[in-house]
Amino acid sequence: IALKIAEDISRKEFVGKLTIPADPKYNTRLYVALTGMPSNALNQVYAIKSIKTSLGVPDKDGKAQPYQAEFVVVNHVVQSEATTLGS
Repeated sequence: IALKIAEDISRKEFVGKLTIPADPKYNTRLYVALTGMPSNALNQVYAIKSIKTSLGVPDKDGKAQPYQAEFVVVNHVVQSEATTLGS
């Protein structure tokens, strides 16, 4: 029964990856609201599943790279309130 429930949940969840400027306030206990997506079905509240940051070290040409965070987000737990990215 538990396997059937897990399969049902995974069929209904959206998983996405996005890269934004890093900010220490973002953590895996937050929910984020995505807006302005190509499909209204994607304009939802997502849980941050993981965060991977880049250090912003200069590249081989000496140009500084921005401090960025790559999020993996899922929406299997939809909440009514969230942090809007970029605000």
